[in-house]
Amino acid sequence: MPTLTERDIQRYFAAGTGTRWWVGLKICKNPTGTTRWWAGHAERSMQNGNFIDNATLHAESMPVVQSHNLDISIPTNLVFHIRLATLTHPAAPPANYPQYLTINLEEIRQIVVDLL
Repeated sequence: MPTLTERDIQRYFAAGTGTRWWVGLKICKNPTGTTRWWAGHAERSMQNGNFIDNATLHAESMPVVQSHNLDISIPTNLVFHIRLATLTHPAAPPANYPQYLTINLEEIRQIVVDLL
């Protein structure tokens, strides 16, 4: 998980990339044990109104652990909120759009469990 959430995220937001927001989902399927998962999201950092080649992992993300991520059979109430203004910058978001796009992780978890 530290590789995914540190080194790999920085690659997505490196110089020359256009990534504004990153959503990551990792499923660790163990055929002889519990299937575990991790989900997180990060956005490109801004400085003085300009994007810079750095990212911040959001606090809404699941905790970053060395091993033993969350058991996917346990329901979650996590929701990611992605700021639309970050995605449309420098243009203003359309007037009739919500301020945030939301990703309900419980809905995703249920789909994954059904597919396992």
